[in-house]
Amino acid sequence: MSQKQKKAKNKFKSKTRQSKKLQQGSQSQAKSQAKVELQTLPATKNAKIPQKNQSLDNKKEKTWLPFGHKGPCSQLAECGACPLLPLTASEQYEWKRQNLSDYFAHYSCLQSVNIHLDAHLFNQTQPDVHYRYSAKPSVRPGLNDQAPFKIGLYQPKSHNLVDLEACLAQSPLINALFDSLRVFCPAVGLKAYQHSEEHDSSCRLRYIVIRQGEHASATKAKQPALYLTLIVLNADQDKLMTLVGLLRSKHPELSGVAVHENHLSGNAIFDFSKPSTLLWGEPALYHHLKLTSDIDPLKKPLKIQVSATSFTQVNPVVAERAYRKVVEQLNPQPNDLVIDLYCGVGSIGLLLAQQARLNGGPLKKLWGLEETQSSINDALTNAEHNHIHEAEFILGRAEDQLDLLKAQLDNEMIQEKLPKKLPNKDSQLLIALNPSRRGCHPNVLEAITRLKPNKIVYMSCHARTLSRDLSLLASLGYQTQETTLFDMFPGSFHYETVSLLIPNHLGS
Repeated sequence: MSQKQKKAKNKFKSKTRQSKKLQQGSQSQAKSQAKVELQTLPATKNAKIPQKNQSLDNKKEKTWLPFGHKGPCSQLAECGACPLLPLTASEQYEWKRQNLSDYFAHYSCLQSVNIHLDAHLFNQTQPDVHYRYSAKPSVRPGLNDQAPFKIGLYQPKSHNLVDLEACLAQSPLINALFDSLRVFCPAVGLKAYQHSEEHDSSCRLRYIVIRQGEHASATKAKQPALYLTLIVLNADQDKLMTLVGLLRSKHPELSGVAVHENHLSGNAIFDFSKPSTLLWGEPALYHHLKLTSDIDPLKKPLKIQVSATSFTQVNPVVAERAYRKVVEQLNPQPNDLVIDLYCGVGSIGLLLAQQARLNGGPLKKLWGLEETQSSINDALTNAEHNHIHEAEFILGRAEDQLDLLKAQLDNEMIQEKLPKKLPNKDSQLLIALNPSRRGCHPNVLEAITRLKPNKIVYMSCHARTLSRDLSLLASLGYQTQETTLFDMFPGSFHYETVSLLIPNHLGS
């Protein structure tokens, strides 16, 4: 290489380094200029979040246990599912709020969004424990004949299954059922699943799905109930029924046991192409949803059914508070139209319908959209049991169904079945969104804005996909007014948010 070429190369490297420095500087400046309103918790005024623990020897541990492993849980160093446990309650909330703020700071349209904390957290001095009322652990062979079953979670970034005992996050009733399964499953001849023997014809237990709720019968309605679904490679009716008998003798809180065969490769828990089979007991789990925490005879709780393969929130107490926030922000009135996207078993939509009644009369129409057949079946049952006759639940992908729904609305307007102008003072179109961690497909967000709703409320469990979707909605004409953070998963990096969006012309 000639001297001239060397000089040109060095000059190019120098410019590249300068460009990177400028880029990093501009990103840092953008973050520092973020005007996110942060409420200060009384317990955390002038508090500092502890620095990452630098004493850990294992480099892997530093990535998923940034604050060390000294906390109330004896398995934290091994499991790593609750990395914020070494922090106090107020430090955890502050960390999560700052985390959400950092995500918003990457988008100029979100930098001025007000971030609020769930009001309940202001009176809380200790993080919630035993809050998980739903568990889906994996099952794998144990170390020896004395401990043939491991039931738990995979260690972060590894294939090592941690056998969870007395988990601090899970309900004590669920922990106790785990302990019984470790003993009873090998006793009845059930084997634990392992990939190397997936073509074995014997009955192998792959996953366990346990949910805690309430009994269906009025006499037991206030007593806790456990609903167990066994995910197996091959169902053996005799062995499974023997197992059910042993579990029933020790766990009177069991309300039902189902089995679900899954021969799929990979880590999918359910094979949704196959139905679950009820082995014994009630056909589903039940719980009640209330619009307020007050005892008000006019605000009768909704009775909600959740089948074996339908989605349910792991923390029903905090989920109910988040649902109330959705209802508060949308504030449905009689004659309004409501679309509940990713509706699951219909919880949010039915609460909105109930609130409209309390405000003077029923909704004009409630549509719920969902991809899972079992959830749609539950939603239809829940609407019928709670006398919400204006509800219609549609099976299918949101991006496919929304434009069909728009065509239906346009057709009804032409026929003067609905007001010709939406929105107007007589009828509003309100949309509730509650997608999975993946967030919404851009086609869904575009279809939503084509409907021109008066309000959108977006409930999310993942800050990265939330901020991405809110940014896209801003470009499509809907700006985020505020976001409320709910600590749905204490001790973990995760949290739930509820965000209100309105058309740009109303916010300016």
